[in-house]
Amino acid sequence: MIKYKIVLTLSLFCIASASVFSQIELAPVGSKWHYSSNSSPFQDYFFWQVSKDTIVDGRIARKLVRFNSSGAVSGEEIVHARNDSVFYWYQGQFNLMSDFHSALGDTTVLEIRSTALSSFTDTVLDVSVVITDKKDSLVNGKLLKFVEVAVVPISGLENEYVWPLTYQYFEQIGHNYSGVEIVYEIKLPGIPEQSNLRCFDNFIDLSYQTPFWNLHGGNTYACDYILANPRISAGVNPIEIFPNPAKAVIYFSRSTDSRLKEKVEISIFDLKGKLLIEDLLERGVQQKELNISSLEQGAYIVQLQVGREVSKKRLIVQ
Repeated sequence: MIKYKIVLTLSLFCIASASVFSQIELAPVGSKWHYSSNSSPFQDYFFWQVSKDTIVDGRIARKLVRFNSSGAVSGEEIVHARNDSVFYWYQGQFNLMSDFHSALGDTTVLEIRSTALSSFTDTVLDVSVVITDKKDSLVNGKLLKFVEVAVVPISGLENEYVWPLTYQYFEQIGHNYSGVEIVYEIKLPGIPEQSNLRCFDNFIDLSYQTPFWNLHGGNTYACDYILANPRISAGVNPIEIFPNPAKAVIYFSRSTDSRLKEKVEISIFDLKGKLLIEDLLERGVQQKELNISSLEQGAYIVQLQVGREVSKKRLIVQ
């Protein structure tokens, strides 16, 4: 019997508003997922990142880019959200990968990109799943939508696995255990990866580490910066960055009742983590102008640091 590895592409990359099961949106530009290699060299890693907004087939979507350990681009995907569902672009159309609209107990059919363990060509399969749990879940201080699904047994594979195969996944983060070596794995949209999700960061209000963040001893890149740099900081957050989106100049401003006696280190990174600009908001200074005319149009990460307190904000340059 030919065994198939069907990669359930249920990672959501979406942020819901405060109302329950309201219209979902795609995760912000700059969101990043770090993975570790499950094969030699184990210290290798790669990451996916939302790089920009785009329009595909007349619909607003977002582009995800895969970077390998050398920083080179090694893959791209397009995701789109509508009607409380998330889709990925493959074979000239948007395919359903997750559905927040279905109620508890409903059966929904996901259009899953699959990879046969032979020389067969990739295709899209209809995979039926039952919604076995659906709720809001508190993750690292943030309330996220949570769904558990059970895969309906597939003809020809009844004796191959213990059914039902169940998976839990969160909005925006995706699946919280991505390294299960069985026929189904919840991964990034349409991507047959065999690697562990180590951590996720949207650089606005959510960071998350899985049990695999230090897999194989970790490395100096991936998730270490999340653990070392707390996001919430009373000394950094009062600083306002404007305008945003910006063109040639941005301003950093802090109120008179914030910690004016402390120096603020300013760093601007591109989406691959390369440092582009460094500057200081000196002690006693309320507002600073920074020339960013050297930056091309796109998304960047602004890091503000006061001592060991760090805050990261997203900057769009037009």
